Amino acid sequence: MQKLPSTEELFVQSLREVKMPNAPEDLIGRLQKTEPRSRNAEPAALYALAFLVFFGLVVSSLLLRPSLSYAEVVRHFQEQTHYTVTNTRIMSDGTRTKGFAIYRSGKLWRFGATYGLEDRTVKIRSHPPSMNYVLIDKRRDPPPVGFRPDQILWKGAKPTVDHNQSWHGRKVDIFHIKGTYIDRQEWNLTEELIVDPKTKLPIQDTTMRDSGQWGDMWSYDFHDPSPSIFEVSIPKDAHVYDLRLQRKQIENALKTHPTGALFVGDEGEVVVIAPTSSAPKLKYGATLDWDFVGKLRGGSGGILHSSYDANLDLKTIVIDGKLYVTAWMMRGLSADFLNGKKQLPPTASAVLELGDKRYYMKNAFIIKTGSPQELLLSWTY
Repeated sequence: MQKLPSTEELFVQSLREVKMPNAPEDLIGRLQKTEPRSRNAEPAALYALAFLVFFGLVVSSLLLRPSLSYAEVVRHFQEQTHYTVTNTRIMSDGTRTKGFAIYRSGKLWRFGATYGLEDRTVKIRSHPPSMNYVLIDKRRDPPPVGFRPDQILWKGAKPTVDHNQSWHGRKVDIFHIKGTYIDRQEWNLTEELIVDPKTKLPIQDTTMRDSGQWGDMWSYDFHDPSPSIFEVSIPKDAHVYDLRLQRKQIENALKTHPTGALFVGDEGEVVVIAPTSSAPKLKYGATLDWDFVGKLRGGSGGILHSSYDANLDLKTIVIDGKLYVTAWMMRGLSADFLNGKKQLPPTASAVLELGDKRYYMKNAFIIKTGSPQELLLSWTY
């Protein structure tokens, strides 16, 4: 049997040690004169004893009732399909800025200006004149939302919990997590998760990172969002890109242009893909992943900077059974083409330099899209 905490054990012990006060002597005398002693007193005593046993069982069941765990809260939240989650950014000086909201109603969801509909995903980026485009893609699942500091700190990190706490006029359970993590140096992370013990669902979660320098507060509402939340309105004059069609174009174009391709985005990003027989490696043998300084040298067409040193976001992908290395640059497009002074040519040549490795892309085809990284999602994830 589970051992009771000391406070609860003392409470039960105090119940056991309660002594019933004796009845007044005159009352006992009157009862003895008016009603003779009878065997019926024995059943009455048994009833009283049964009541005390029942009362003790009720008290014990309440004291030994399983407490709500952090894992239960996570599981109950993940089972929900109708909610609104609102984010607020918190800084160390107390400044609070409302961030974004995530809505879900069954299969429908919305995250900022990205809409998950029945058969497609629509992402709107409208901040003219610098950007004004819409991406249409295959249907995706709602973005993961939750509170999993145990995935940040260490596997199975266990919080402490204060049960039956008063919070804004209601009784709640409050979970606390404290720990450290490494991001170039050691930082502290703290979390306070407020939960409704009846529904086992979160009410509010506050997580402070980098030793309290900044953090996020998440507020949870489990009512069904208004249908108007999921109505999509395409901005006027926006460029609409159907990424599903563009991926098919890329697969077909690579058959006639096997040296590679360049994807150019509306915000000046450039992604190059070049065929490779194996994943490139650094000199010390580690496989390239991301944030590695390399160079992209523009050849014909002049659409790229002549010699562009950058932190390249590098990955390897497989398209139609063939392996490619990809490099993404935030500002790889020449200013003339970014500002619309010149039209993009259908093909261009370029050289991707990664250490002592060279990838020559002769007459690589060019495709214009809203976000080159979004275009790669089907192959990289």
